[in-house]
Amino acid sequence: MATNDSPSRTVGWLAIALGGVALIGVVSLISFFTFGGFFGTFSDLCIAFGAILSALSAWMLYPARRAYSPRSSRFLLAAALVGALVISIGSAFVIFDITGWFLAGLMNFFGHALIGLWLLVLNYFARRTDRWPRRWPDSG
Repeated sequence: MATNDSPSRTVGWLAIALGGVALIGVVSLISFFTFGGFFGTFSDLCIAFGAILSALSAWMLYPARRAYSPRSSRFLLAAALVGALVISIGSAFVIFDITGWFLAGLMNFFGHALIGLWLLVLNYFARRTDRWPRRWPDSG
């Protein structure tokens, strides 16, 4: 039975935090188009923070994947990290008014595609090897 400080528990809480940040970002984007103001900047900050959390989750899940396929796991980790960097740069560009929302959006789409590639292969690997737990370790 896993303890409260186990890596799977940490990754679980990280995933919950990532979902919360994404939800706050969507609400702030809707608020921006409804009320205007600083909500657009807050949405861009949520996008950048979500990208950083995605990179952190890729980093934390890397050891489990590396044991089965070292070469592809390095490539996928690099893809997720580069994707998070591109997303963060795109968000910074629009926050500091270096570029418009269109180019920043293209950068975000490209970065999310790289993170999505990591996530797709990670889930394919987990499905084939039956590595995901059925439920939380401490639940009944």
